[in-house]
Amino acid sequence: MLKCFVSSCLAWWLLCILVVISSFHSSDGSVSVADKIRQLKELSTKSFVLKLSNAKFREFVKSPLRNYSFVVLFAAMASHRMCNICKAVREEFELTAKAFRLSQGAEISDQLFFGFIDFDNNEETFRSMNVNSVPLLVFFPSRRKIQLKSDIMDMQRYGYTAESIAKWLLEKSGLEIRIVRPPVFFGTAGLLILFFVGSIVIYFRCENFSVFSNRTIWGITAVGFCLLMTSGQMWNHIRCPPFLTRTPNGDFGYVHLSSHSQFIGETYGIFLLNAGITVSVIVIIDSNYPPGSARKNKILPLICIVLAALFFNALLAVFRMKASNYPYRGFF
Repeated sequence: MLKCFVSSCLAWWLLCILVVISSFHSSDGSVSVADKIRQLKELSTKSFVLKLSNAKFREFVKSPLRNYSFVVLFAAMASHRMCNICKAVREEFELTAKAFRLSQGAEISDQLFFGFIDFDNNEETFRSMNVNSVPLLVFFPSRRKIQLKSDIMDMQRYGYTAESIAKWLLEKSGLEIRIVRPPVFFGTAGLLILFFVGSIVIYFRCENFSVFSNRTIWGITAVGFCLLMTSGQMWNHIRCPPFLTRTPNGDFGYVHLSSHSQFIGETYGIFLLNAGITVSVIVIIDSNYPPGSARKNKILPLICIVLAALFFNALLAVFRMKASNYPYRGFF
């Protein structure tokens, strides 16, 4: 009887201990989640983007015991992978994470965390998430399960700039992130130096200052300024995009396949196409028909009309590449 009583007491004590443990780790996981948030905040003080391993991904991201959101960049950063687009996306992703941190003030937010996981040494996570191509940006919501179609950022549609990532995260999490890029002073300084040197040359070479009353020079200057602005030079000056990119097939791409961004090489192409259209129209307008050379002067406007049409169609083709749902098209 004594042995039975002792056994029952031990059983009751074990049951009480299990109840206490289960109550400590309650079904809502508040203590466990609070501990995770504390660890994530400590890691976030060292880096805006947390570098994840297989174990950290399972613990902080894939675990259902969390009340915070996570956005993770899957990429292959090793040099032998030759993923240049991964480097560009990671730079924009880190800029977005930094902007989010600065927008939250001194206190690190517990609503959204940024993570990065590399393919090398973390193949297990890539297999579990069925990630077959990189870079890939995935949003892990806090209050529902991940939906592969809607929670993966479509970079072909949004682009991969920090502004595009911030807009996408606003749709997914409701958190607004204001992107502030560091200013680039070299281009501005170069323009100022060029303007200063040009002013000195004009001052010493043009004694009568007739150049300032020359309508042709002012016309060319005005047209050049308009072409400069409409081609997207100020956009590039503010956002500092790459000159070009490498496509998944290994080719070079000069046109960004999104209306939210633009490459520097694309800007030069737009500038030349707009300049070709402008020059063709000016030649057509200024053409005259003096006696004795009517046939020759009629051919030149026709040639300019054909060139203007070709330049406009090339410009329309570039626009259709950036906006695939645009309904109108030209000759090609």
